[in-house]
Amino acid sequence: MAIEFLGIENSDCLLYFLRITGLLLPVTNRGWIVSPSHQVRSRNLRHAASNATITQHVEIFRVRLRRSRESFRVFHLYTPLQVYEDSSASSHAKIPHRDHCVTMKKMQIVKVQTPSAQYQIFAGTGLIDTLEARMTRILAALGRKLPKRLFILTSPEIWDLWSKRILSSFTNTPTILLLPAGERHKNLRSVEKLLREMAKAGGDRSSILIAFGGGIVGDVGGFVASSFMRGIDFFQVPSTFLSQVDSSVGGKVGVNLPEGKNLVGAFHHPLAVFADMELLNTLPDRELRAGLFESVKAGMIRDRALLRFMEENSARILGRDTASLEKVIAASIRMKADVVSKDERENGLRMILNLGHTLGHAIESVTGYRKLLHGEAVGWGIIAALHLGRKRRTISEAQFDRLMGLVYLYGPLPALKLNPQRLVDASAKDKKHRGDVRRFILPVGIGDATVVEDVTTDELLEAARYMLALAKALPEQVEVKVLAAHG
Repeated sequence: MAIEFLGIENSDCLLYFLRITGLLLPVTNRGWIVSPSHQVRSRNLRHAASNATITQHVEIFRVRLRRSRESFRVFHLYTPLQVYEDSSASSHAKIPHRDHCVTMKKMQIVKVQTPSAQYQIFAGTGLIDTLEARMTRILAALGRKLPKRLFILTSPEIWDLWSKRILSSFTNTPTILLLPAGERHKNLRSVEKLLREMAKAGGDRSSILIAFGGGIVGDVGGFVASSFMRGIDFFQVPSTFLSQVDSSVGGKVGVNLPEGKNLVGAFHHPLAVFADMELLNTLPDRELRAGLFESVKAGMIRDRALLRFMEENSARILGRDTASLEKVIAASIRMKADVVSKDERENGLRMILNLGHTLGHAIESVTGYRKLLHGEAVGWGIIAALHLGRKRRTISEAQFDRLMGLVYLYGPLPALKLNPQRLVDASAKDKKHRGDVRRFILPVGIGDATVVEDVTTDELLEAARYMLALAKALPEQVEVKVLAAHG
């Protein structure tokens, strides 16, 4: 009887843990079967210590008997977990040694709870290899089954890199929908094309869409899901740093109009987000840096510990040190999830997430979404906001120097030559505005922010001029002073 393990890379290692914890029972000349125990308590996992200690989280897994196709209940294992080799194991069955069990993968789980939705964000490695099993588990908790018709929306570039691993996790091949890369394809024309493809493929209200790609794929995919058949469920599988720490979290979905960014959209939360850090291995350095500006923003507005960590560990983060990236990703997700849980519809607190976005979106609009990546535009917008904060004394000179130093650490930002008045005019279409009231986010000290409604056109124009003066030739090397005592 063959046993298949879903949700973890090393099945032999899992077999070992199941055996020593009593979840597998020996059967003479036939191998092992799953214990009929109805509950697995934490005390079952506490065994006498030896030299081996598993220090990483063990992922949720599902055990299935391949022959009968009968699914068994899901068990949970937690760390730290100390194990020993079971000398009483029957001689007819091979139990892997504990030394082969040190490669289990760590996973962070962040909960989002709003008035309209509750779901989890899973951040770890190897998640795309077990996508179907994870989706099945989440749907089962809702009393539902995986539908026959699944759609995967992705970009051609991402699909070329990861299609084999994604498809290997599915029993039946989903219908693939392709969206060309680039902000210029984030529009209603693309939405109509995708909706028609789904209708022709036989999609119905039970269908589920998986948005597998960067922020544009996630925004468009979520909006397509919110519109098809008046709304179907979807999962987010973000493939870029920016989409993992920001755009996949919070339920904002939509597309651009020629008149402005994200002017058409909805609030439509995913059933879950699977942020697989392995997907970042193929991410170009420029995209990584661009995405990190969303984490820089997160530290500036609500997480002083994250800000300090990014100051002190920039070389490790930019060098793609796994532990450092994981810490930044998890902290950024937790910050946004906390804000979204308190203000789902952006009526107050959630607006602080737009630090740097007023002029950032204006830059994208004026340049036709072709010159800068979103995170790079936000980086420039942050500089303008810091300048205005210094002028209004929401931050001190020392705090301004410190926060500007953090921006420089994760640059260089691309040079810009734009008309400041055009940027101010474009910012008037910002969706945060209410009537004639211009809402602008300013930093307050270190790790806080506020929304102001009295920024004048002249103030914004001065901030744009300051930003553009730097943008003509931003130095790649600057002396950064980390003023840890301030703030």
